[in-house]
Amino acid sequence: MSWETAKMAIDFFLERSRAMPEVIVGFYGGEPMLEFELIKRCVEYTESQVEGKTIRFNVTSNGTILTEEIMDFLAEKNFLLSISLDGSKEEHDVTRKFANGDGSFDTVINNIKSIQKRYPDYVKNIAIMTTINPHMDLGCVLEYFSTSDIFGDKNILFNEMTEMDLKYKIDYSEKYYLIRSFEYMKMVFSAAGKLENQYVSALTLRSRDMIADRLASVQRRGDMGSVFHHSGPCLPGVLRLFVRVDGALFPCERVNEELDFFRIGTLDRGLDIDKIRNLLNIGRITESECKSCWHIRHCSICSGQIEFDVEPSKAEKFAECAKISLQTMFNLYELAVLSEFGLKEER
Repeated sequence: MSWETAKMAIDFFLERSRAMPEVIVGFYGGEPMLEFELIKRCVEYTESQVEGKTIRFNVTSNGTILTEEIMDFLAEKNFLLSISLDGSKEEHDVTRKFANGDGSFDTVINNIKSIQKRYPDYVKNIAIMTTINPHMDLGCVLEYFSTSDIFGDKNILFNEMTEMDLKYKIDYSEKYYLIRSFEYMKMVFSAAGKLENQYVSALTLRSRDMIADRLASVQRRGDMGSVFHHSGPCLPGVLRLFVRVDGALFPCERVNEELDFFRIGTLDRGLDIDKIRNLLNIGRITESECKSCWHIRHCSICSGQIEFDVEPSKAEKFAECAKISLQTMFNLYELAVLSEFGLKEER
C-alpha cells in the first residue's frame, strides 16, 4: 500500500468515527512488518489527527521480522502484538517456512525472548496465535505451551483453520477429536464447579467465555418486537472497516476479498449503500422462513459465514442455517445441564 492510499484510508476512517470514544487501527498482511516505515508513518499521522479520545494500535505478525527498532516502536506506542506460533519447533516448522524451505520457529522464539528481555512489562500486550491444522499433534502442542516458561505471561489463542472456499477437505485425525473432546469436557467440569481452573487448557478458554455470554443472554429475557432481524450481520463500514492495498473497502478482514459482494466501496468513491444494505439485510434471503423459525433469536449468521460464488442464495444460506441451528440446540442443552450444577455468569 502506498502512503497516499494509507493516508486516504486513515482520513476516511477518522471522519466516520468522530462520534466514537476511541479509535482502533490494525495492521494485517501478508506480513505487515515488511512495511514498517509505512506503519510508523500511519501511526504518527493518526496521532496528529486525533484529539480527546483514546487511540489503540494492533498488528498481527509472523514474528520473524522484529528488529530492536521495531520492538522499541511497538512498546513505545503500546501496540497489541499478535504473533503466529503453532506450538513446538516440530509442529510449527511443518507449515511456517521461509522461502528457502527452512522453518521459522527458532527465529520467532528468539525474537519473543528478545522483546521479553528488552521490555518485560510489555509482554502483557503480546498474544500468541496458534492455528490448529491436520499436520500437527494437538497433544504435543498443548504440552509445549503448558510446559514452556516463556509463555507463562502471554495470552495464547487457538484457532482452527477455516473450512470455507477450500479446494479439498480438511481431514483431522481421530486422535485430534479425542483430545479436543477431552479438553472441552474438562472445561465443562470447571464451569460446573467440579474441576479447578488450573486444569483447563487455553484451548477451551474462549468456549468458557461463550458459555458465560449465552447465560447472560438467556437471563436478560425480553419481548420480541414487531420488527425483528436475526443477529450476526454487523454495521458494515461503521463499527469496523478493512482497507485493501488498492483502496477497496470491506466490512472486516475476515471476508473473502475476491468476492465483489463484500466490496462495500472504495476510498475515492466512498461507501456503496446498496452493497452495505445487502450485507446488513441477509435475512431477506429467507424472510418467510425466518418469520416462523424457532431459532431466530439465537441465529448469528453473517454473510461471511455463507459459502457462495457470486452472492448468497436461499439454498446456501439454509446450508449454514442448519449448522447454526444444531449448534444452538447443543448450546441450550449444555446450558440447561450446567445450570443444574449452579452455573453462574463468570469468567
